[in-house]
Amino acid sequence: MQNSAQKIITITLQDLASRGVCIKTNLPAPQVGRALTPAESLALTVVQACGFTGNTISYGQPLATAEPAP
Repeated sequence: MQNSAQKIITITLQDLASRGVCIKTNLPAPQVGRALTPAESLALTVVQACGFTGNTISYGQPLATAEPAP
C-alpha cells in the first residue's frame, strides 16, 4: 500500500514518425528550488537525458499513457 510520502512516477516512451521519441511523464515541469523526492529526482534525470537528444517531452500528464502523440 502506498503512503502519502511515496510517489509513483510514470514515464512513457513512444516512437514518432519523424524518428524522434515522445516522452510523457506525470512529473511536474522542473522548477528551480522545488524540493524533489528521491523518485522524482531519479525520474527527472532519466527524462532530462532523453531531452538532451532532441526528443519531445510532455510534463504534468495526469498519468503517462501510451496514447498516440499529437
